[in-house]
Amino acid sequence: MIMIYKKTEAHQLTDNLNTRELDCKCDEHHCTRTLVHIDIPAMFEDLRRILDVPLTVTSGFRCSFHNYDVGGVCTSRHTAGMAIDIKKPEDVPFDKFYRACNSVFPFVLPYKHKDFCHCDVDRR
Repeated sequence: MIMIYKKTEAHQLTDNLNTRELDCKCDEHHCTRTLVHIDIPAMFEDLRRILDVPLTVTSGFRCSFHNYDVGGVCTSRHTAGMAIDIKKPEDVPFDKFYRACNSVFPFVLPYKHKDFCHCDVDRR
C-alpha cells in the first residue's frame, strides 16, 4: 500500500522519520506529492534500532523528471515510493551497514563507493 503526502508538509511517520526527509529533491512546480510505501517507516526504524545510530535518507520519493535528471532507471522504485537510499553512518563499517540493511529490507543494492545502500520494500 502506498501513502500519498503533500510535498513539503511535515508528517511524522515514526519517532525518527518525517515525510520531508522522503520528499523529492527537485524544485519543479509539478512535483507536489510524496509517495511512501506503508512498510518503509517501520523498516527504517528497525534498521536504526539494529545499528543504534541516527540515519540519513539521501533519496526517497523521486518524481519522474528528477529521477531522469539524477540518472535513475526509468523503472526506478523511487518513483513509486517503494525505495529509499540510506547513507552509511560515519562510525559504522560498510559491511556491517549492508548486512543490517539486508536483515530489514527484502532487497538491497550496496553502493560502497558512494557510502549508501538502496533499500527496496520487495524483490523486483
